[in-house]
This record gives sequence, structure tokens and C-alpha cells, in this order.
Amino acid sequence: GQIALVISSNENAYALTRAAGAGIPAREPGEDCPLNAAEYRLLQCLLYGRPTDWVRREGKILSVLLDGINEKLYDIFQDSVAEDDGLVEDYIDELKEMVAP
Repeated sequence: GQIALVISSNENAYALTRAAGAGIPAREPGEDCPLNAAEYRLLQCLLYGRPTDWVRREGKILSVLLDGINEKLYDIFQDSVAEDDGLVEDYIDELKEMVAP
């Protein structure tokens, strides 16, 4: 079946689905997004090739953030989407539908 996830960003709400091309990415996590702000930011960085040095600088632990991303997105993907060395390649396109640059 199709799984829908609603992410609110400011006054806008976007319905995201796993159907290819059906989602409109949100630029930041909203109240309905399962990821917290740091997890969402890390996912953006990993998806779009940005530096992740802010993680340590802000006193966060990369492996803890990755675990949180995997745990919170497991219901959608039925699998881990992140590994210690980056994102699982099979899920990158779907993740980009969910997370804006």
C-alpha cells in the first residue's frame, strides 16, 4: 500500500507519499514530521552533499542522529535508510522526495 506522511512547514502542509514523484518536499521538519530538526538537517546534508561538521560543533553525536533517523523512518521504509558511512543508496531517490535541498 501507499504510506502517507504529512509534514507541516510554517503555514504550508505537504502530503508526502512513497509513490514516485507524488511528494512535495518540505524545507524543514514541521510538527507532523517524525524527525527532529537536527535529524532532518543531517538528512539534508547527507542527501545533497553538504558538510556535517556542525554535528560535533553543536555537541551532537552523528551515530545517535543516524539511529534516530533509522528508527523514525523505519515505519515508512521497513528498513534502515542510513548507515555509519552514509545513506543506503536504494532509498536516496525516495528520501529526496521527502526532504528538500
